[in-house]
Amino acid sequence: PTDDDIDMINTRVVGGEHPDAPTTEDIPEGIAYAVYRNVDKSAINNGVFAEHIKNTHSKDPHDSPPLHTLIVRSDDLTWKSNQKALGRVARHTLWSECSDCDIKTTGEHGKYVDTFLKLSTNMPLMYTENHDVSNGIANGTLCFLQKVVLHTNVTLNDFSLTNVDGYHVRTIDASKVDYLLCQIDGSERVFQVRADHVSCKIDFPIQLLPGQWIRKKVRASVNRFPVLANHATTGHKLQGQTKESLFISDWHYGSNWPYVVLSRVTTLKGLFL
Repeated sequence: PTDDDIDMINTRVVGGEHPDAPTTEDIPEGIAYAVYRNVDKSAINNGVFAEHIKNTHSKDPHDSPPLHTLIVRSDDLTWKSNQKALGRVARHTLWSECSDCDIKTTGEHGKYVDTFLKLSTNMPLMYTENHDVSNGIANGTLCFLQKVVLHTNVTLNDFSLTNVDGYHVRTIDASKVDYLLCQIDGSERVFQVRADHVSCKIDFPIQLLPGQWIRKKVRASVNRFPVLANHATTGHKLQGQTKESLFISDWHYGSNWPYVVLSRVTTLKGLFL
């Protein structure tokens, strides 16, 4: 790029020194985020959900949570080493301390797994498996959640409330969910996403002494839905996409990364840095 190109791009730094620089109030609702590292992707996806429940949920456990938001947590969890089910503490640690960037399916091309899927109606998702490639349902397929369909025998007693940053969010076990109904991005087509069981490698936190933690690679079998939240996407997964607005939250100069992310957005006004 030329110096003029760089100067033009730098006018889109949020809160920057340029007189026409955008402010945080200019960032459109539902903007997509571009990141380089998966850990940043997970952090932004969790941050978007935190902001969502802050605006829609109550801190009073007696208030009924809205129906548009649901946490689906993996509940059929077995250690690979001894085939025993994860205990109460291990399950809670998995749900609360392990994000999708800490869990991958085993095999040569491991896929990230979210065992604590934080969902809301019409949120963007990315499918992660090549289950129906001929019909366009493959790893990287973009879609939006339409609804969560439960098994017919599920009752109100099967739900629980999870405290997320002080807000109480309706939660259900994955085994109680029949399927997620999703609509393919840019299409009227819908498809069903069902849970499957996969063997995973987990970067699991272990407490050695009070206040002293390490991460250890462990293996477990989990039931999960092969989708991930997609408010934020790595540059690799952004290839081929077009965005009306895009917030590039970090920067990387290798492997043609700047060109890939900058060329995803359709106008300069839709670019935020």
